[in-house]
Parts: sequence; C-alpha cells; structure tokens
Amino acid sequence: MECSAVITQIVPETTDTKTFRLMPEQPLPFLPGQFIMVTAEIDGKPVTRAFSISSSPLLRHIDITIKAEINGNFSKFANNNFKIGDKLRVKGPYGNFTLADESQDELLFVAAGSGISPFRSMLQYIFKKQPEKSITLLLSNKTEADIIFKQELEQYAKEFTQFKFIPIITRDSGWNGRAMRIDSGLLRNYLRANTQCYLCGPPMMVENLKQQIMQLGVDEKHIKTEKYG
Repeated sequence: MECSAVITQIVPETTDTKTFRLMPEQPLPFLPGQFIMVTAEIDGKPVTRAFSISSSPLLRHIDITIKAEINGNFSKFANNNFKIGDKLRVKGPYGNFTLADESQDELLFVAAGSGISPFRSMLQYIFKKQPEKSITLLLSNKTEADIIFKQELEQYAKEFTQFKFIPIITRDSGWNGRAMRIDSGLLRNYLRANTQCYLCGPPMMVENLKQQIMQLGVDEKHIKTEKYG
C-alpha cells in the first residue's frame, strides 16, 4: 500500500536522532517490527529510504525514528529540514522481523543504537496486549547520551515488573551501569532453551550474537534478526 502522510509532530530523542510522527491519509495496517519505505524530495529529486516503524500498530499514527548518519544524505536532510506539516510518501509495510507465537513465555530483545526502533513498536504493543509477558531488553550504545527512548524505557521498567531494561555503554568512562560489549558471558544470564530472541543492529554484530546464542543452546528457529546499515 502507498499513500501520503503528514508530519504532525517531531520529537528530539538525542543530539542526532529525532522521531517523526506521521499521519497517513488512510490507515496503514502493519505488524510490530515491520518497516516502511519513505520518500521525500531532496534537492528536487525523490529519495526513498527504509525505516522501521517505532510505534504500535494499535495507534492511528506512525512513528519513524531517524538517526542522522555521517554518510546518510536522507537521514541528515530529515533531521535538519523536515518540519511539521510536510508531506511524505510512505509505502508498505514490509519485513518479517515480527513477533512470533504470542504464547512464547520469555522474550530477549538485543539492540544497538537506532536498532531500538522496531522494539519500541513491539513493546508498546505487548504492554497493551500481554503486559504480564517476560521481556529483557539489552540495549547497546557508545555513550549514555546516545540512548534513544531512554526515559520512556526506564518508565516501562517501572510500570511493568516483567520487563527488564538493561542499557549497556561501550565508550563512556563515566557510566555507572554496564560498560562492556554484549557477549556470551552476558547473554547466558538471560537465556533459556525456549527463549525467543530478537536481534537488531549492525550486520556483523547481529550475526556474531546469533552464533553466540546458538552456541548457548537456543535453537535457530527461536532467533529472529534485522540488520541495519
């Protein structure tokens, strides 16, 4: 499905990341974790990029969260130039990075940077439909200032006792929490044989973590991945 969507709200998340709330001209059904293709006019030419939806399908609007990448012409243009009232073309949804069998008891979400976007959609959906579900989120960033949705995720952890939010920082020496890279030593603390695992981030990270999780005894059929970049 393809339609026009108006930007109705812009929320700064970090110094280089913003969430753009879109109101499609007609409902655009999707599953938590899916993405859409977004087209904008840049220097007089249409440019299209894929973005995970970072809001629940139970809502009328659609959020996309865009980090301004160094070599990302679209992402930099969006963060510097998009304004409320702008119209974009959206097409979709696409992708198979969606929630598996809803009866799965335990979920492990592992994300890096803007890879948190599809998980926000999943979390918002689950907290409405199955608030008692056991979920652990391991979220890796270079510094604390890079953590997208930090306050929102912390609030979820307070509201939903079965949700564990574990931010992990790799480069911030002043960080009081976990300062490390996600590895099998950390992962084994949150895995059971039937844990359903979802991984989203840079391709090399995702593939490495998938192999480590399988080595820890989780069947490949219980691992879903989405690679950014």
